[in-house]
Amino acid sequence: MPVTPERVRRIESEESLFEFLSEELGWPLENPPATYDFYADELGLSSTAAGQIGRVAQIANFELGQPFGIFLVKFNDQVNRTALRSVLRGLSESRRDRDASLPAWSAPNLIFLCTANYRDFTVARFTGETHSHAVLSVFGWEQQGEGLRTLCEFNLEALKYPANPADASAWLKQWASAFDVEKVGDNFYREYKAIFDQVEPLIGGISGDKSLFVQRLFNRLMFLQFLSKKRWLRFGGRTDYLQALWQGRDPNSNFYSAHLIPLFFAGLNNPQSRDLSRSNPSLAARIGEVPYLNGGLFEKAETDEQGETVADEVFAKILGLFSHYNFTVHESTPLDVEVAVDPEMLGKVFEKLMTGRKRMGAYYTPRSIVTFMCRESLKGFLARTPSDTKHETIPEERLARLIDFGDDTAVSLAEAKRLLATLVKLKVVDPACGSGAYLLGMMQELFLLTRLLDTRSKNDQARDDYDRKLTIIQNNLYGVDLDEFAINVAMLRLWLSLIVDYRESDRDALPPLPNLEFKIERGDSLTAPD
Repeated sequence: MPVTPERVRRIESEESLFEFLSEELGWPLENPPATYDFYADELGLSSTAAGQIGRVAQIANFELGQPFGIFLVKFNDQVNRTALRSVLRGLSESRRDRDASLPAWSAPNLIFLCTANYRDFTVARFTGETHSHAVLSVFGWEQQGEGLRTLCEFNLEALKYPANPADASAWLKQWASAFDVEKVGDNFYREYKAIFDQVEPLIGGISGDKSLFVQRLFNRLMFLQFLSKKRWLRFGGRTDYLQALWQGRDPNSNFYSAHLIPLFFAGLNNPQSRDLSRSNPSLAARIGEVPYLNGGLFEKAETDEQGETVADEVFAKILGLFSHYNFTVHESTPLDVEVAVDPEMLGKVFEKLMTGRKRMGAYYTPRSIVTFMCRESLKGFLARTPSDTKHETIPEERLARLIDFGDDTAVSLAEAKRLLATLVKLKVVDPACGSGAYLLGMMQELFLLTRLLDTRSKNDQARDDYDRKLTIIQNNLYGVDLDEFAINVAMLRLWLSLIVDYRESDRDALPPLPNLEFKIERGDSLTAPD
């Protein structure tokens, strides 16, 4: 029998977690299950990691020759991936360097069941030969969150006890498939495209490019779906905003005209939106509590002025799709992958939808290639920066340690200050930016690098992560593309990259998003005037 969302939501304690694993996934656990605790000093955890982790316990093996070691990791506040890497390091084969009698595992043979409060859960697996460069793949859920259907049908289904546990190779392959983000992305794209094609004929009142209106509508709704993961949008006390808005709609009115038009243009694009309950209670009743976003995404476009009509059937389809998948505002990196719909997937979906772009020489570039090319470009640029001693260039080997491995000791304090001053002058232009893969890749590399250099140089004016990203977007990045669809997605991804660093408690202090229309422009880089 398939796992159901209702059954997942009943997990609220260690006892009910083990009951779920036994009854729903078929794991042959003892009652109560045998567990073996590992302590901070035994794992070699730093004081910081030890303060974040409450308990690390191995669940006793089910079978001889079992390919996985399964660990329960309880965090004190929230699941911290850096601390989890410390646990991996403590369990890896390097433990035998300290004591040959200690049990140890290779990274791909470990499964971590993580929680802080038995309301939010993360299931994690590492792959890679060494713990220092292991790729962390995770999926998870919130008890009251959305996206549980895909979790149940895909992730948890793959973690069921294997039909033949004696076949360790097949067992390893089956459980590893639970962390296959590409499969989730392919499934999401197929459903997205099917609904996109169904929606376009249901739009009326538009004389121009109907597909552009549909894409803008999808972009706005997807942005709000991502934003709701930050719990900044509320309707009827609920933070699953779009679902709450849809379920609480006025059944005698059209959803688009009664709720979404006021939301887009009188709420999210209104500097006074934070005080709607007092200044405009009737509007607040229709759209709930929303922040002022600005940024251009919710400014009226030409098609928003044509009296367009959108049937409620459209939103039943779109919001039904969104509710099936887990969304995350965290973009995956080469060493940190979340098995969910993340902002990078917007680029993949866009490129697949715009099949005609391939005839124009445009393809989606995988993240690993983007990261490599951005890092190599930065090394080449910074190699011309004088060092702090003889005013010679910084050796390539030290730049590689800094940029590829995040080793801030590769440069001196004075060199760090010179590199920061050099990066301020850097201008990065992608003349055919598409959906923004290289712009996002370079922003991420500059973000990590400047944060390292700020720390190394003991910068007196330390910036928080939001300000650091905003500075990079405003000072360093420029993009052009011939396709208006493309620049819409590129801007959307840059906005999402900014909001990821704001916590739920920062909702009322959220500054308006920057207007990117002069940074990401529509144009022809080949035939336009020089």
